[in-house]
Amino acid sequence: MVHEQTVRLGLGNRALARMATRVAVSSESTLQFLPEAARATAVVTGNPVRPEVLTGQGDKAIHALGLWGFDRSRPTVHVTGGAQGSQQINELVSEILPWLLGHANVVHQCGPSHEERLRERAAVLPEHLRSRYLVTGFVGPELPDVLALADVVISRSGAGTLAELTALGRAAVFIPLATSAGNEQEHNARHLADAGAAVALLGRPAPDTLQDAIGPLLTDPARRADIARRAAGHGPAGRRRPSRGRVAVGSGPLDEPSARDASTRRRRATRPAPAGQAASYLAAVFGVFGQEGTPNHFRPNEVLLEPEQGSAAPHGRWCQDGSPYWRPRPLVPM
Repeated sequence: MVHEQTVRLGLGNRALARMATRVAVSSESTLQFLPEAARATAVVTGNPVRPEVLTGQGDKAIHALGLWGFDRSRPTVHVTGGAQGSQQINELVSEILPWLLGHANVVHQCGPSHEERLRERAAVLPEHLRSRYLVTGFVGPELPDVLALADVVISRSGAGTLAELTALGRAAVFIPLATSAGNEQEHNARHLADAGAAVALLGRPAPDTLQDAIGPLLTDPARRADIARRAAGHGPAGRRRPSRGRVAVGSGPLDEPSARDASTRRRRATRPAPAGQAASYLAAVFGVFGQEGTPNHFRPNEVLLEPEQGSAAPHGRWCQDGSPYWRPRPLVPM
């Protein structure tokens, strides 16, 4: 079984999907990137979410973190860049902090290495604004309660973050990590933004860009609620969930492999797997990264491993050492 966490299908999972008896994806929009033969075995499962994330209580966050100066008549913004924090997000928020605190309470999880500088920045704020701002290096077991308290979240757009925020139905402003593998965070953020389920700030946004993006979410409760509702539609509550004997997408029950699956397994069973086959397969996968000008030179979105056609072997013809033979072919454009 193969599971793809992000919206776009990675090269490794695209290749492995051809052999898998079941393919799990996080979003229905991922299905178009699967090899055509693998779509019949695909099921939209989403990503796992820790149960405790769904049981938070906002009042507990107030008590646990001592947020006595928060004005509960104003929305609360949770800013996070992950466990280590994000210098980009921290700088953007710091630049608009006086304006932001004029409209909202803010819980800012900035990362341990950024905490001292942001505390110095907060120290010069007027008292009535400073009382509505908590800066902390790390949010630990209080995180579910902080998420329950938050009306809007400013964060990166990794697969885990999207899973939690859509499960909770939270309005979010995503600032994707530009260096994420395959630019997956931008694809994740675009996926929700295009559906009106989040706001995505792509590229290198300026402080005023963030202010313009989050402003309507703070001043217009109806707009904030609409985005939150759309976000929840991409979480477990809005997803057509698989159950015993049925898959959300594709054909064949989850507990009863399709005829194609059974046939594939029978063919595999007729030939014992050589001891080095797994290693040979990985070597074949990564072997497409050749030298410039050679037939197997890899360029993004241009080549993918494909079994040699016209062979009775389950994954193509067999090499002398018993491993499957693979050849590159053009990828379906993303």
